[in-house]
Amino acid sequence: MQKKVGVIVAFIAVLFGLLAIIKIVQNIELAIGFITISFGILAVIWTSMAIKSLSKGSTLRNYTTKFLLCLIFIY
Repeated sequence: MQKKVGVIVAFIAVLFGLLAIIKIVQNIELAIGFITISFGILAVIWTSMAIKSLSKGSTLRNYTTKFLLCLIFIY
């Protein structure tokens, strides 16, 4: 039950964050750019956390490390 409430609260927080970015930044193209940058930073953070949790020398960790490098270069 607590997990469902946490997911709902997180979803509402993301929604309010997006609405705040759109309200603060009047130019819609600039707001979309800020949203894209924030999701890119979040993807880098999640990927680095995944690398730390995987066992050293595993194939999945190697793929995740390469994915992180590609993500950083694309970002």
